[in-house]
Amino acid sequence: MTDKIPVIFLVEPLHETMDRGKPLVEHRLNGTWWVTALFRQHVLHELFLVWNHLGAAYSAAGRTDEGLAAFERAIALAPELADAHYNLGTALRQLDRLEEALAGLRRAVELNPRFAEAHFNLGNLLRDQDRLDEAIES
Repeated sequence: MTDKIPVIFLVEPLHETMDRGKPLVEHRLNGTWWVTALFRQHVLHELFLVWNHLGAAYSAAGRTDEGLAAFERAIALAPELADAHYNLGTALRQLDRLEEALAGLRRAVELNPRFAEAHFNLGNLLRDQDRLDEAIES
């Protein structure tokens, strides 16, 4: 039996995405249509979601190394979004790569100071390392 990872693609239909008063194309140059920055941003965000969800699915299936690679791809696409940093930190903790896990969780908290779960897990990881002052601050 082959291991299968369920993956959900959360991609909005193109016509719904682009039908918000923004043109699909900016201009034509040398016979090529160039898409707007809005469209590029949307596509990058959707790819971020795909890689982040894939990483979560791999991690849940015990394939943590593959999950790490997927989270790293998500971060490369959207380094300003806290979710993948949090997921990367959580996966690194499962592998006992604790300093790297701390860095991922700290980055998630920096990017989203209201991310309660990231604060909670960061504090617990610091507590487990007897770094109580840092745990209280987190």
